[in-house]
Amino acid sequence: MIKLLKKMNLAIAIVLSAVTTTVAQTVVRVPSNCTVVVTDTTAGGVYGLGGRVTSGGVVTMPDGVTPNGGTFTFGSSQTIVGTPSWSLSGDLSNTTSQGTYQISGVTATIVSFNKSVRQSEATLPSQASWARSKGRVSISYTTSVPLCPGILITGGLTFDVFKTYTATPITNIPRIVGPDCVPAGTLCTYSVDQIASDNANDQIGFDKYYWTGLPAVEPNSTYYSADNSSITFRPTTNAAFTLKCCIGQANPWNGGTTTTQAVTGTTCCSLAIGAAPPAPTTGTPAQLLSTTFPRCVATGTPTLSILYNSLFPCTFSAPNTGWTVTQTTTSVTINFNGSNNPGVLIATVTNGACTPLTVQYQINRSFAAPSVAIAPVIANNTCLAINSSNNLFAISSSASANPTTWTITPTLPLTPQTLNSTVAVNVPTTASAGLYTLTARSTACPGDITSQFRVRPNVPTITSSNCVVSGALTPKTFTCTTTPGATYTWALPIGWTPNTVTTSANSITATPSSTTATLTGVVTVTANGVAGCNSSATATITYASQAPTGVVASCFSVGIAGGGSVTFTNPLPGTYTATMISTAGGTNVITSQGPLTPIGNSLSFNTSALTAGTYNITITHNSGCNTATSTTQITVNASATITPVFTPNVQDQYLASTTLPLQPAVIYEWQTCTAGGACTPIGTNSALLALNGTPPPPAGNQICVTVYNQGSTCKTRVCTPQGVFSRPLNTNESVESIEGVSIFPNPNSGNFNITIADFKKEATATLYDFNGKKIQDFTLTKGVNKIENESLAKGTYILFISVDDKTDAKQIIIK
Repeated sequence: MIKLLKKMNLAIAIVLSAVTTTVAQTVVRVPSNCTVVVTDTTAGGVYGLGGRVTSGGVVTMPDGVTPNGGTFTFGSSQTIVGTPSWSLSGDLSNTTSQGTYQISGVTATIVSFNKSVRQSEATLPSQASWARSKGRVSISYTTSVPLCPGILITGGLTFDVFKTYTATPITNIPRIVGPDCVPAGTLCTYSVDQIASDNANDQIGFDKYYWTGLPAVEPNSTYYSADNSSITFRPTTNAAFTLKCCIGQANPWNGGTTTTQAVTGTTCCSLAIGAAPPAPTTGTPAQLLSTTFPRCVATGTPTLSILYNSLFPCTFSAPNTGWTVTQTTTSVTINFNGSNNPGVLIATVTNGACTPLTVQYQINRSFAAPSVAIAPVIANNTCLAINSSNNLFAISSSASANPTTWTITPTLPLTPQTLNSTVAVNVPTTASAGLYTLTARSTACPGDITSQFRVRPNVPTITSSNCVVSGALTPKTFTCTTTPGATYTWALPIGWTPNTVTTSANSITATPSSTTATLTGVVTVTANGVAGCNSSATATITYASQAPTGVVASCFSVGIAGGGSVTFTNPLPGTYTATMISTAGGTNVITSQGPLTPIGNSLSFNTSALTAGTYNITITHNSGCNTATSTTQITVNASATITPVFTPNVQDQYLASTTLPLQPAVIYEWQTCTAGGACTPIGTNSALLALNGTPPPPAGNQICVTVYNQGSTCKTRVCTPQGVFSRPLNTNESVESIEGVSIFPNPNSGNFNITIADFKKEATATLYDFNGKKIQDFTLTKGVNKIENESLAKGTYILFISVDDKTDAKQIIIK
């Protein structure tokens, strides 16, 4: 058995060896317009008509012409079982109208076909029908083993197809894309359309791109894209050069065998690249202008001139600066025209079709006085208050575009601190009074300008007891709030020692020098800063009030509103308030409102109508410190009385008695007055008034007289009770004026009788004294009514009796 197995294995090995030999003789015959570039030499001459290619071979196919490919025939020295299967990759198809990439059969039509048309390939002079990328043909097939019927072997064959471009000249190759001019040292990239590498996803490799004509380049600066369709390098000079790119390794220019052969074919494109214009230089050509250009120019400089060299035409300009630029072939001059702002000088260098080179040279400004200065935005705002903010300072408007850095000494907060031509100074509550220096510097250049401002001390607040007692001569200390860095000047009223003084401390002690020193005045303190940047405050010194002494009242009118006054002793000025209230109680009879200002030591005021009696006059002295009060009791007497003297059926007479001196110094003013208070003057200036009693005046009227010394403001006004003169009355006997009514005895001691014979409704009586004051009311009954009132003072009284609808007045005399 073992020997049998060995024999079988040997037979299988012989069969496999035969199969391998058979597969190696499988070939594909290509159309006559295609060329086999690489073939398997073991194919022999089995298919000698036309070119033959075996697996791993290379075929070229024309592109862009007709015909471009044709019928490919599969053949083998072995027996083919079934139908071979063709698979096409890259820009290959069996038709130019649509792409079919899987074909069955011994023969297959294979032509160029653009599978994935990009926009650049579909735009003239290129055409979408051109399919220039590499292709690949793969064939799978099955053969039988001649010595072993029934045993089948699967094989495969693969070869590459490269395209050739036979049009003369080749106008459909895209141009090289890249910069027209390349400055020395600049990394640049040039590319052509990827016409030979369209189908990267098929993973069959790319055709080739060959670049020549490069200038001198920096070492290790040249590199290619993955398919060589672009090249990047960095020239070392500005020289002009012509860059050339040839496409397709199977094309006539190099026979497809090497990338180093001379470029002689027509499948190439070229680009002439000019010399890029370089930046200007100064006096030494090797020195770039940008490295020596003056970066900082002092403000106030009128012009700036620069010598330069340029290989190509060069034009200078300075847009948006207000500068004027003039130039020759070797120099450029800037006239700043009074502007102190920074700016850009632009040099534009041209060279034919090359893109112009634009070089910008920054000119900064260094601040220099007096062309640029710092000033407060609000004029003269150089005395700043503590706890103030947003005190704006700015550099001159001609330099306002300069980015500016600000500092302040001693340090204070600034907003912003940099890059602004205006700054806000903020003075905190902790700042000291004094002189500060504000410094501005152009951020890009050295050179400072400065300005000084002052900080004002806080407004001081004076604290002390400002109440001075007259004649005490007591030293007083005045103190005020402080500000760091300030001194204090004090000023006091005349007569104080010291009167003025300046101290570093915030307090002062002073004494009024005598009792005649000014006791009312102003204490002033000035917190001194620098150069008049000061703050001041005041406090008022006042004296302590003193109670008036020796108060003497003037005469007062009785029964009529009038003026009054008091005199007193008080050496201190001020205002006064006064009240005058009856000792029996009541309200203030002084009608003047508000404080009273004395003339000398006399106060004048007005009173309401007074009655005779005693009053308390209270006078209060007011000052800024306190108040002091004194009360004096006075008596107000009436200076006149009035007595009716009746003569029956002849006339009514009224006698005014007065304590004033006799005529002609005494004035008598007689009036009749209604119950409503309307009075009518009657009679003459005489103590005796005589009136005709027939017919009687209206009931309820009364007689009044005002008595006063000529030229005096103190008057006494007295009136009879209402109705006393309604009819004559005999004072020496009992009279029944109302029927059935009698009074007896009269005169009497205060005890008398009132007899009422009869009445229907009621009977009453009212007793008045002769000044019109009611004494008592009585309710009467029929018969004799006893009246007992022995406490009445001696004098004349009036008794009004009312019985039903009748009223009569009786004069009663108390002895």
